[in-house]
Amino acid sequence: MKQTRPAFTHDALLQTVKHAIEDSLKAAGIKDNPYASFSNIDCIMAGLAVFTFKFPSLLKFDEARQNHIWARNNLTQLFQIKGTPCDTQIRARLDKIPPQLYVRLIERFLLFYREEKY
Repeated sequence: MKQTRPAFTHDALLQTVKHAIEDSLKAAGIKDNPYASFSNIDCIMAGLAVFTFKFPSLLKFDEARQNHIWARNNLTQLFQIKGTPCDTQIRARLDKIPPQLYVRLIERFLLFYREEKY
C-alpha cells in the first residue's frame, strides 16, 4: 500500500483549508465580530463538518453536537473548532459571507491539488 504524501494527511489538508479561509476572509475585508462567541473560521469549519459527517440538516448537526460526546470530540479534534456554534449561529454567520468567497476557496483548493499532482 502506498504511503500518504505529507501534503495529503488530514492535518495538512485541514491546515490548507484553514489558511485558505483566513486568506480569503482577509482579502474580502471580512472581520470577526469581537463580541461574537464564535469566529468566522469556526462557523465555516462547522459547516464543512456538516457535509463531512453527512448530516441531513443543520438541525440534526446541532442535535448531535448537543447530545453526543463523539460529535463534540470530533469537531474539536478533527476540525480544530474551538467553540461549536449552533445551527442558527452557523446560518446567521455564513449568510453574511458572500458566495464568491466560497468559490475562491474551492478554486484555491483545486489549485493546491493540481500543484501537488494528486
